[in-house]
Amino acid sequence: MLYALMHKLVTSAATHGASADQILARAKACSIHPYLYAAIKQGTVSSADLGIDRARLDKQMLAFLIDQTAKIGLYHHTLKILTESLGDAHIVLKGALLGQILMGDERWRDTSDIDIWVSPEHRDDAVMRCQKLGYQVALEPHLWATNQIYLSHDRLIPVEIHWALAPAPWITPSFEEAFARSRIVQSSRGLDVRILGDDDLYVHLLVHAHQHYFAIKTLCDLAAASDKLAIPQALLETCHLHRLERFANAVMRDITTDTNTPSARLVRLWFDTMLTDSHRGTMIFAEGSDHWAPIGVAIRAASMLLMDNPSVALDAASQVILCGPHSIGRICHKPYKAFRKCLNKWRKST
Repeated sequence: MLYALMHKLVTSAATHGASADQILARAKACSIHPYLYAAIKQGTVSSADLGIDRARLDKQMLAFLIDQTAKIGLYHHTLKILTESLGDAHIVLKGALLGQILMGDERWRDTSDIDIWVSPEHRDDAVMRCQKLGYQVALEPHLWATNQIYLSHDRLIPVEIHWALAPAPWITPSFEEAFARSRIVQSSRGLDVRILGDDDLYVHLLVHAHQHYFAIKTLCDLAAASDKLAIPQALLETCHLHRLERFANAVMRDITTDTNTPSARLVRLWFDTMLTDSHRGTMIFAEGSDHWAPIGVAIRAASMLLMDNPSVALDAASQVILCGPHSIGRICHKPYKAFRKCLNKWRKST
């Protein structure tokens, strides 16, 4: 699925008049250039597809690999320092290790930070330990509506400390459940690292794609997971994610095939020009736009209807509107949670 996705994105962009330089630049802006170079190396995307001389493409591939190797070196240097400081009770999410697990080589996935998941009660301690290493909180999070805090460093790679796999209203495994299913892998630098088990990893990538409005990098991650991992039907049911999983896979199929249904035409209308000069496809939806912010909330609320069970979906949509990381959420989240607490007590008593 991944290589077919990359081929379709490239050939569609070329059909719309994008040059090789534009396509490669857009792939980098969308953080999928390692996936593109992996498809080139694998032979799914050719220099002819890009419209570039093979010798020139080989030089660009070499430059990418040199740069990526340096980035991964710093990633592992930082990861070693962090994991030694944080102790054993944590799980490393995504990052270069995801390239190792899903692609067989860390170089074939882009990463700009290190995501570490700890239990909620260890959140403050983990942040404090990072600060002792020279990290600083780069942006104060809306704690009622998020599951992570971002810390930056003068020399090391930024780190995100997570205390849930996803914020409410998504329903995801607890840290204790995921920790029991987690496994230890050895990185390319010989470091033993605890990562998610396969079922939790698939759910994480699915929800991560939903969190980012199906940005193209998250779809590529999910496509790579679909190529490698079994779909965890039982866990999807527990998390009310069957409908979302079917939707995401339908989107990927519609991009990569010539199906002529109205939904497929709409999907291709959105994705066919993703690697031209489009401003779509990056990880942060409409970043910095006051105009798009309320539209983003509306789209997010509507997208919650993809969750299984109408009552769960409607409850999730209401939480987005009343408890999201925006001015309404700042005012409403406490009374809304108090109301839900009373409602749950009433349900249990009847």
